[in-house]
Amino acid sequence: MGIVSKLRNNWKKSVFGVCLLSYGVKYAIDYLETQDLLQQYCEEARSYGRQPVPVAVSPKKVTVILNPAAKGRKAKDLFEKYCGPILYLAGFKVSIVQTEHVGQARSYMDIMENTDAIVVAGGDGTVGEVITGLLRRIDGDEVAKKLPIAVLPLGKHNDVATALFYPFRHNQVKMMAEAALTVVRGTTRMVDVMKVDVLEEPNEHGDITPNKPVYAIGSLQWGAFKDADSRTEKYWYLGPLKRYATYFWSSFKNLTWDCDALVKYTLPCSGCSRCRVKKLVIEEKKVEGPRRWWQAFVPRGPIAPPKTGEEDVDYSKILNPQCGEWHHLPLKTVEFSATSPLVRTNLVKEDYTIPALRLYTGPSTISILDFISEGFQRVWSEQRFVLDNKDIFAQSFELHPKEEKEDVYMPDKIFGQMYSQGIVVKYQACQCMPDGIFGQMNGQGIVGPMLSLSVYA
Repeated sequence: MGIVSKLRNNWKKSVFGVCLLSYGVKYAIDYLETQDLLQQYCEEARSYGRQPVPVAVSPKKVTVILNPAAKGRKAKDLFEKYCGPILYLAGFKVSIVQTEHVGQARSYMDIMENTDAIVVAGGDGTVGEVITGLLRRIDGDEVAKKLPIAVLPLGKHNDVATALFYPFRHNQVKMMAEAALTVVRGTTRMVDVMKVDVLEEPNEHGDITPNKPVYAIGSLQWGAFKDADSRTEKYWYLGPLKRYATYFWSSFKNLTWDCDALVKYTLPCSGCSRCRVKKLVIEEKKVEGPRRWWQAFVPRGPIAPPKTGEEDVDYSKILNPQCGEWHHLPLKTVEFSATSPLVRTNLVKEDYTIPALRLYTGPSTISILDFISEGFQRVWSEQRFVLDNKDIFAQSFELHPKEEKEDVYMPDKIFGQMYSQGIVVKYQACQCMPDGIFGQMNGQGIVGPMLSLSVYA
């Protein structure tokens, strides 16, 4: 009874002690589970590293592009703790390149050689820089398909990594370890790419100086919600409540409440006589197999070339009058975004079968209370698009803002001061790549076929 009376008389200290003890027990359990999980992943990686290899074969080389400023400057420690050991135990030759400023990862891709894979240790911004730098190269189409990219979720925003490893999204340690282990397993897939060009008006001589394109596999966003989301780190001192605080306090700030623009878009097409180039049929010489001396007296037919498994579709007979036709949509909303199928697949249920961009437009106006409520719902549901949006599926689109002060955000770059020219976004599914091509775009020039790249998943 003495102990019970003391606890009752000092109930504040008792409650604090119980909370502290509960936290300690939970921390110990999580630590032991994490260590056990890492041991399992390391054992699998070690099994790959113990496999014998021929003497003439060099160890696999991987280049890690590490952004030490990501994840609140915790990316380096997280990589060394959860990802690095898996790569080393697998017997890889690991080269780590740390970025020091924005755009450095993109410039590294110009000289990226003598490696078997690229491992991006950072968030969506670092992923966008690597993809942009890789596809801007003269041999970008070839390199992007031969040089696979691994994405480690070590940044503030990890939409790409979450889409690739969606089943592990609720366990960050498991998702990091699983992302590193995909490099060891060598499991890859092809993903589609968005290409963004900034439109420029001709100068006084009638010449146009083209800007370098930006590539991404995630999303493009514009509006008040993105402005608020970019301010999250200002409330770092609130810990897990900082995402709620950013929507509450940002509702009283000067955000992009009015996205006033003109959107021109083309509808998706799975392939027709207008968008697919006819294949040139070239008669190949008959391929004959090796012959022995006695077979000179035995007649032998040619050996048929191996089948590639690709279906030979005659697109010249497929008619789609809407293919390539430009549609106009006056835009006046608090939010506009374009997402690729990679990021969208696990976030939105849809029955649309043709790979395409999905353009989201929110309401024309929103009250402060509704803005805060919508922001909180996005934090609770872990989804970016909870608002009742109007959406359009598009193969490509042009965005022409009516004011000169608007900003459009992408993981790799902020398009500030777009003026009235706007931007052009092109999307092409990888299965349409062999002979897909775009034509003239309202006098803006010819935009070539889009690219796809290989990622570990």
